[in-house]
Amino acid sequence: SNNRAFIQADVQYVGTSRMDFDASSAELPAYALANLRFGLDEESWSAVIFVNNVTDADSAVFINDNPLGSWVSSLRPRTIGITVDWRF
Repeated sequence: SNNRAFIQADVQYVGTSRMDFDASSAELPAYALANLRFGLDEESWSAVIFVNNVTDADSAVFINDNPLGSWVSSLRPRTIGITVDWRF
């Protein structure tokens, strides 16, 4: 039997930045993004429970200033789910 349980965590830190090289352009704030995975891997199947954006960070990752107004894209909110694979 080739059973395996695992836990995986990752953290990504992004410092402050600007939308382009012009110092007057929109500034994007720094943020940290953490994800977790808990899984079981058997010979014929595997299951993983995941939590993306554990802290539910809500930071702008893109800003588009134009004559019609500013459009802001932000991080995806906390997402919890499960994936199951069956091998045959």
